[in-house]
Amino acid sequence: MNEFDDGLDAWVSPGVGTPEIIDKAIEGYFRFLEENTLCVRLYRLFDHSLQVDPVLLQSLRELDEEGGTGNRHRLENLRAVYERIKDMKERGLLREGIEPKSLVLAFLSLVEHWHSSSKRLNHRLEEALGAKETCGGVTADQYLRTVIQLFVNGAMKK
Repeated sequence: MNEFDDGLDAWVSPGVGTPEIIDKAIEGYFRFLEENTLCVRLYRLFDHSLQVDPVLLQSLRELDEEGGTGNRHRLENLRAVYERIKDMKERGLLREGIEPKSLVLAFLSLVEHWHSSSKRLNHRLEEALGAKETCGGVTADQYLRTVIQLFVNGAMKK
């Protein structure tokens, strides 16, 4: 996770333009998870635990109130991404109906979901379309390019 934290600084630095920050944040997080599959497995285990154990979520909230469970540096950078996107909304650069918190959560979800479910989903696509049509499925780079295009083109006003 220290490598991830170091990379975060580059994504949210003042030199990164708007909306380039969306590209950088999505690609940086995607590449980090691609190289650190243990984090993906831990996220899946943690997510499952939170779904089935409501006491665990309450415990997390209590820990947050006592000083936090997250790495402060990581949280500051995530907040910086959110603030830049919020600023884009206030300047009228985002399409109507695009909310900064939802946009950040959506890109985190899409990136994490690829790393935890791409094999199963590519298999499902192959079953539906046939092996000839899918030619091995969607690659990580194809998916990443599509997600970035969706976010940048879909969220930004033209």
